[in-house]
Amino acid sequence: MTAPLSIWFVDDLSENRKTWLNSFPEVLRLSHDFQTYASLDLLFSAFKQTIPDILFLDFFIAEKHGHEVLDYFAHQPERPLLIAHSSSRRANQALVQAGADLCFEKLKGVEKTPAIVAQIRSEEDLEALLALKGHKQPPSLRHSKAPQNPLG
Repeated sequence: MTAPLSIWFVDDLSENRKTWLNSFPEVLRLSHDFQTYASLDLLFSAFKQTIPDILFLDFFIAEKHGHEVLDYFAHQPERPLLIAHSSSRRANQALVQAGADLCFEKLKGVEKTPAIVAQIRSEEDLEALLALKGHKQPPSLRHSKAPQNPLG
């Protein structure tokens, strides 16, 4: 990558924002601009300054929903790679159907999100993700879940 990417996440729960950030390798956290937002109001204010390259989006954000972000980008000339990131499979599916490019399953009560740990390990992984922007992916690629633990 030639320039640092801006990678954002909006979620109203601080523990989810912390887990999300901890899920990325330190080398990526140090070389890119990672930002978290606790509300859609804060996120929309940040959009007035810049649009991120990648935006992870929760479904339930306080009294609002992630669909509002998808509606916003439906009317904009530029948009980030939009990744649904909810702990509800149905919520992730709804966000993908509404315009998110893909989803990474979010798990509660973990230090790191397994789907992010498994899928985003390097600069090359980020480049591969960016290539998906605006392209509807087959269901197997749109829904990235944590690797299955054979021990249960």
